[in-house]
Amino acid sequence: MLAFAILFYRAIVVHGNAILLKSEMVKRDKGPAISEVSDTSTLTINFQDGRSETLEHSDALFGMNSYQAGITGVLYYFSDPFKGCSPLTDPNIQRKILLVDRSAAGDSVNATCSFTRKVFNAEAAGALGVLVADSVGVCGDKACPWGGPDCGQCPSYQTASCQCSLPMMADSGGGAVTIPSMLVSKYDGIALKTLAINPATAPKATLRWDIPAADGSVLMELWQDSIDEAAATFRNVWQLYVPYLKQTVRFSPHFYVSF
Repeated sequence: MLAFAILFYRAIVVHGNAILLKSEMVKRDKGPAISEVSDTSTLTINFQDGRSETLEHSDALFGMNSYQAGITGVLYYFSDPFKGCSPLTDPNIQRKILLVDRSAAGDSVNATCSFTRKVFNAEAAGALGVLVADSVGVCGDKACPWGGPDCGQCPSYQTASCQCSLPMMADSGGGAVTIPSMLVSKYDGIALKTLAINPATAPKATLRWDIPAADGSVLMELWQDSIDEAAATFRNVWQLYVPYLKQTVRFSPHFYVSF
């Protein structure tokens, strides 16, 4: 029954983005941009000198995550002027974890696209998975100190250069995606790009997802608003499965309210 619950969740993610497994982030400290990050997923970087570190990240709300097994591949980065928004033809992408830049304010039209489009293009080029390097700093790392004017009032205040936490990688269209992906901070992305652009120093990245609860149950959350027809449809279908899943799945609905 547990396996069924996981497969049902994954099917919902592929065909709609109303359901997600929430990933709890831990605040960054003022030192290196490394911390324990999530109760459901981990991103581990294995360096060529034998070190390994776990990075803060945000999970994508699209693609198919490989639960418990995870995926591991050499991290690959190249200076793409279109930031993954155009079809990728570099043969070195095949069987790699592609590191690509997030589109930023001021980018050209050809370099501006959704997370989904970047990952779709990477999958078409043969990538195993994708890490997207954020274009905005996160409060608490060296780019955005906590005491600065941009971060002093988190989470109620942030600017275009500093954000209080990593955003979710929303499913905003751009192609059917099956490979997994994660978003890393701008600070971590800069360090990773320096290594991943050179095969002699490129580290390996492991993206892993686990059953999120110690008791073996699956945590599911529904995020919706008053005009979310997909969420309303899901609620009607979901109630038919509740008697069968019982304690295997813990379900928590959330409602967005805008002012």
